[in-house]
Amino acid sequence: MQLDKYFQNGYFLPQTIKDIAKRYPVISVEFYPGSKLYDYLSLDEEVKVGDKKIVVINDEPKEVTVKAIKYLYEDQLPLLYSKMSKI
Repeated sequence: MQLDKYFQNGYFLPQTIKDIAKRYPVISVEFYPGSKLYDYLSLDEEVKVGDKKIVVINDEPKEVTVKAIKYLYEDQLPLLYSKMSKI
């Protein structure tokens, strides 16, 4: 990676910070066909739409279907990173 484009006169260019910031895979899942979608941070970076995942709700494992995947920067997450549920 060429870092010169991120600096000018020794200063970091803030408009380019998202070029190198981490993006997180956020998956939207449904608990049954046609139900409301819920967002989770995915620990599996190779997840695909249609995959089945297990979510624990009230100590009960539930199988859900991945309906959409978004790659978001931390400031775009719907909740603080530490507060988001991860699967």
